[in-house]
Amino acid sequence: MEKIKSKTENYLFSTTVSEDEFLIEFFPYQTDPAPNERPLKVTKSVDELLDFLEETEKNLSE
Repeated sequence: MEKIKSKTENYLFSTTVSEDEFLIEFFPYQTDPAPNERPLKVTKSVDELLDFLEETEKNLSE
């Protein structure tokens, strides 16, 4: 019987959305995040967000 592989990644995120700005910062999920931690990824448009989510999904399915 073939084993099923499963992978999960969790992120914390911060959002800023206004008429002139769209910004989402992704941080690694930690129960006690460091106060000055740099984001893993910053998306500045809906297209960048969709690309990041598609890339993440692809990496998880490999």
